[in-house]
Amino acid sequence: MKRAALTVLLIACVALAQRGRFFRRDADEESLPKREAEFHFIRMEYTDLPQHRRGYGFVSREGMGNGWWMQDWPAAENHFTTGLQRLTRIDAGDPRHFPLTDDRIFNYPWLYATQTGYWDLSDVETARLREYLMRGGFLVVDDFWYEQDWEIFRQTMERVLPNHPITDIALSDPVMHVLYDIQQKDLMFIPGSRHLQRVAKAEI
Repeated sequence: MKRAALTVLLIACVALAQRGRFFRRDADEESLPKREAEFHFIRMEYTDLPQHRRGYGFVSREGMGNGWWMQDWPAAENHFTTGLQRLTRIDAGDPRHFPLTDDRIFNYPWLYATQTGYWDLSDVETARLREYLMRGGFLVVDDFWYEQDWEIFRQTMERVLPNHPITDIALSDPVMHVLYDIQQKDLMFIPGSRHLQRVAKAEI
């Protein structure tokens, strides 16, 4: 009976793995062959605020893990990297993720952090992020919900870069016209597919 139950469990695990449901992080990722490219999607690892601790579970349709830093991993980076390869001639390599205390972050000029209304950066991490930005690094953040999320992010960035308030980028800035001409009508929230599904069900 025990052998039969174990066989069923193993078959279920293989089936889920083939569907992209199981991702064994760290050891397996480190063992994969790496190729340095012009661009790598680098995701920041961080610890959640105590009141926002996220347990283990699905973070996207393609991965599992714990902590808000993993939201949409690895689907987001795979989608972004595919788009970058399609729209540009940039040699994009495999996505990666590091904590701020890892010296490897200084090898990459582009850093992504999600759900930063839930992050809890230590003084050491704050200093490392400051050093990263002062060296010329570029930080991209997203997924803010409600004013308290923005306030936590703003307070953290005040610790990172004191006396440097966050300012909006003007539509006339050259960065808004690199690939597309970003206009006022383009400044909108884009809901995720799961939220669109909820709206569709509500209308039905």
